[in-house]
Amino acid sequence: LLDTLQTSESRDAGNPLKRRETRKKASDALANKVHQFDPRRGQRMRECGAVLHRDVCKGCGTEKFRLVRRCMDRFCPSCASKRSGDLARRYAERVNKVMAGRYGYHLVLTVKNTKELPDYTLFIALMKRMRKHEFWERFGGIIGGLYSVEVTKKRGGTWHPHFHVLMFTREPLPVLPDGQWTIAFNQAVSDVWRELTGGESYIVRGEQYDGRAVEMVKYLAKPSDVAAMAVDDIEALFRWTRGKRMVQTFGELFGVADEEQAERGPCGCEACGGTSFERTVMHFDRKHRRYVAVDVFDVEADVQDEADEQSTGPP
Repeated sequence: LLDTLQTSESRDAGNPLKRRETRKKASDALANKVHQFDPRRGQRMRECGAVLHRDVCKGCGTEKFRLVRRCMDRFCPSCASKRSGDLARRYAERVNKVMAGRYGYHLVLTVKNTKELPDYTLFIALMKRMRKHEFWERFGGIIGGLYSVEVTKKRGGTWHPHFHVLMFTREPLPVLPDGQWTIAFNQAVSDVWRELTGGESYIVRGEQYDGRAVEMVKYLAKPSDVAAMAVDDIEALFRWTRGKRMVQTFGELFGVADEEQAERGPCGCEACGGTSFERTVMHFDRKHRRYVAVDVFDVEADVQDEADEQSTGPP
């Protein structure tokens, strides 16, 4: 589903309304499955994004879209972009400060595929042991960073849990001209990971962090691909993640942001500072699977709500 969404959004890159329609259709498909084991959660997801506001600045013509009702479910396709964008903006400034004079890297750590989801506490403990391992002392240690947990379902019916880690060291790690870790160093990290996992897991991949804080954090914060799973698998994954943070910070980044918090966006036009807008209220028509306009009226900036995403150019 994630690949399908990315392909669709790439094709409709210049049409923000089409992007939201694509997400809403995906949300409805997932909601139908969730409703089978959690009717209340499924209903919230189904209602999410049913009403959309399109505000056009009267000063410069810049438009922005906002979903009136959000479920903010971590798996909801309609809310995924909003949640990731908010998290990225909160982390970006602090990540750049920590990186000053330091060296940043993106590390992927995978564990052996299993028929059942691993014990969450033991799974997270592996990550803590890895970042505190004496192996990193020769590079001044891992002084801070963040990691996300991602779980996918493989075709063979096994779960594939893994970590995406953004980490900072005092001394540089061996990398190739293209930014990838050298084969020898990657193998050394793999040996450490194999040791910590009792010889069961050894696949790791590291590369130099390119400094694009927002892109990296948004990538780390992306939700799992669940809509294509069977209902029983979705229920199992929901239970496994209930009450857990899928993005966590450590070291010098600890406590910078909370995954569940939200920031409030600017009230006026981000392009020209205008305060007058024309608002089009749109409802999602499930029969035709698209948003349709039901009302148009003028509003002022003091009643503007949080923007769904960054403003786009004039329509």
